[in-house]
Amino acid sequence: MTENSKIKDFRDIKDFIYSEKIISKLEKIPSIYLYYVSTGIEPTDENFKGNLKLLNKELTECGYFFENVEVNVLGGRQLIKFCRELENKFEVQMNIIDIFPLIVDSKADVKKAYAFTCNASEFLKILQKEDGTLRRSLFNDNVRDYLGANGAVNSEIEKTITDTPEMFLLCNNGITIVCSDFEQVRDKLVKIENPQIVNGCQTSNSLFNLKDTLNITKVQLLVRLISTENLSISNKIVRGTNKQNQVLDEAFEATLIFHQETLEPFFLAFDNDVKIYYERRAKQYNNDPLINKTQIVNLRVLTQTFVAIGLLFDF
Repeated sequence: MTENSKIKDFRDIKDFIYSEKIISKLEKIPSIYLYYVSTGIEPTDENFKGNLKLLNKELTECGYFFENVEVNVLGGRQLIKFCRELENKFEVQMNIIDIFPLIVDSKADVKKAYAFTCNASEFLKILQKEDGTLRRSLFNDNVRDYLGANGAVNSEIEKTITDTPEMFLLCNNGITIVCSDFEQVRDKLVKIENPQIVNGCQTSNSLFNLKDTLNITKVQLLVRLISTENLSISNKIVRGTNKQNQVLDEAFEATLIFHQETLEPFFLAFDNDVKIYYERRAKQYNNDPLINKTQIVNLRVLTQTFVAIGLLFDF
């Protein structure tokens, strides 16, 4: 059988597992999980489903005994989702001060939800990568990016940290994090999967900017941590927690999956002489000195352009 070196290695591993000296010592027989991955849309026609069932049957009856046989097809949308989750799948040993559960209706499709207080130095474990830089992927689902230190809100946040850090917990609205799952052991958070800071981007960036100051050790903050995999629930939380300050309706529209997984990557895929960037979140590219203002378009500009062209052709 013709095969490349990687397939040969897998075959050698399989033969080793099923050799008499190994298979007899296993507590249970192996399972097989087969993944077919593409960047397109997963086929849903009956012919394709029939082929999957046939492949599953052939693997089940192939002569090797499997505990489980599972054949999965992953399309482009799931591939993007998994890549983003890998970027935000990390473990921290985060000490918390006080924690209490948030009572949620069992029908709300929320696994668990807690509110806790912690020191800012502990929260920085979530914000900071191993190389000391800010984990910017935490804010992908937020309606805004960091608006800069000179704005009224952020200057007030940083003033509180600098002048009266002990008042921060009382003066700040806190942080809201939505994630796939998390583990809590007594007064520690040890694992957070795919977290997104849906409210508190400005607070998070302000804390990060002042992380090396002496007063940061005196700052405490309130954090809400919500575990759900339901996208509509996540979007409701984004909308609900960002209504305190003025946010235009199109900002919430831009949090929908089409804008994250289709429209924004569509603009990034073009490598022309003058590259155009889709600003899905307000001020998203402000911290990149290589991108000019004239290269940035947002949903409002795109809508106005589309309407203008459409009306032109109507005439």
